[in-house]
Amino acid sequence: MITLHDKNTNTKLAYLDDIIIEDSIEITRKINGEFILKFEVLEDNLKCEYFESENYIVVDKSYFDIAYIEQIHSDSVTYRIECEHVTYRLIEYEKEFYTYDGTPTQILSDILAGTVFIVGTVEPTGITTFAVHEETNKLGLLQFLAYHTNSELDFDGFKISLKNTLGQDRGFQARFGKNLTGVKKIIDRRKGLTYYAVDIVELKNHPSFEDFSNLEIIEEGDTIRIIDEVIGLDVTNKVIKRTYNPIRAINTYLEIANSIEILTDSVTKIRRDTVAKDKTYHGIRISPDNGFESIRSDKMARGVFNSDIFALQTGDGTGENWINKLYFDAATSKYIFDGMLSATMIEALEAEFDVTVSNVTITNILAAETGYIAQLTVDELLTDTKVKNYLKKDTDFNVSIAPIEYQHIFGKYHRFIYATTDGSQEAQAIDRYGRLLYWKDSDKEVVTLDETNHPVMVYVYSEPVVFQTSATAGQIEMIFGQGDGVLENSSKAFIRKTTTGLELIYYRSNTGEERKISLDDVGTNINNLIIENRTDDPTSPSVGQIWMRTDLA
Repeated sequence: MITLHDKNTNTKLAYLDDIIIEDSIEITRKINGEFILKFEVLEDNLKCEYFESENYIVVDKSYFDIAYIEQIHSDSVTYRIECEHVTYRLIEYEKEFYTYDGTPTQILSDILAGTVFIVGTVEPTGITTFAVHEETNKLGLLQFLAYHTNSELDFDGFKISLKNTLGQDRGFQARFGKNLTGVKKIIDRRKGLTYYAVDIVELKNHPSFEDFSNLEIIEEGDTIRIIDEVIGLDVTNKVIKRTYNPIRAINTYLEIANSIEILTDSVTKIRRDTVAKDKTYHGIRISPDNGFESIRSDKMARGVFNSDIFALQTGDGTGENWINKLYFDAATSKYIFDGMLSATMIEALEAEFDVTVSNVTITNILAAETGYIAQLTVDELLTDTKVKNYLKKDTDFNVSIAPIEYQHIFGKYHRFIYATTDGSQEAQAIDRYGRLLYWKDSDKEVVTLDETNHPVMVYVYSEPVVFQTSATAGQIEMIFGQGDGVLENSSKAFIRKTTTGLELIYYRSNTGEERKISLDDVGTNINNLIIENRTDDPTSPSVGQIWMRTDLA
């Protein structure tokens, strides 16, 4: 019995047996593969109109969607109908990749989730990791799963089963002179397969074989024996494909082989003892559009590499939206970072960094626990811990206002600073360009230039420089002490190396009176006390001048 059903409600709409041209109908089914129905019908106004809608046809326990309709008018009006098994609907469910760790029953349930199909009998057991690292769809996943578990797909309406094997060995024989009308041997070295295509006449309904009808039944998966004495053929193999007429069941085409084609390049089997359950695996694929991609199965992270982009990205779990976090900008020839940066390895900063670089290149902004910005090209280095100390104000106030000894290196200067505060004044931290700094959120772990409700605050410090070095092409200078504050340099000491000499200077406390020793190419000068070697006497000696003649015996 062949019936037509409504796709949306599953309601039976019509019986088709009386309008189908009997010799035209055929079903082709390949194990874990092709499954189609073709037939022609005579025009029937009451029934043929149903073909125009998205309905499906039931033949025995197999359901087929109408995929192609061709109306033909010659002596009469007929329709040629081509149908696909309802599992072809699963092609519409596209998958970028797929990974699941569980039993075959769990994997099949996961694949069929959100569809009209339900899980039937699942004979394979044991926990396995099933991974497909290429773009496919849910029908492809079913076929891959069957190959992966060495099982075969079976269908009963909308129920899908995984069986260890279809069919059985009924002792069926196909022999020339009996039921074998044609045989073709095929050797496909590309796939490593040898199979046979045979045409047979089914005798299960023939009166002469009434007592042996159970031996004349043939279905997909059955083991049969083919005998052709003329060419010396006698082989027993498995039916992997069958094309037959479900009404008359007389002339049948079979393909038999010793194995089913396995797509080992597309299906990855991961040994259970090397994989941890619930682990997130990584789908790897290569495509013309994106090049090489490695995508986490939860679609929260992706690495993509091609001639235009080299990027590590984060996703939102949909597989549609990706944000660059670390990538190479070909236009500027720079690596750009937008995310959390752990910089504890930079010991010179004496800080446990948990920083962010937001929407700018990493060479432009690095936010440390100091709350200040220092370029990774290291044109400036600041090691104070003002922000870190301030965050302790509520838990340990005395620690939060402890003096800070830090260094500041920029341009030609290297300064050692002793900063103190009593905690009575606060201010919002700024970067080197005077821009206000904010915490990204209430966790106060990430600094940003974007305004938020969480400003980065610090105490106001007194920050005298206690030691400084500087250098230019013509002079190297060292400054000792912060001074007494009376005059700019009072109570400070200087050492200067000039192009032609060396100076040691101290400025007296309170008055700033200079105490100086100079060494140069001429001699030594100690606060205008000039000591020099000469070969003659000076014409006009000055007070405090001492000289020694080197030309006298």
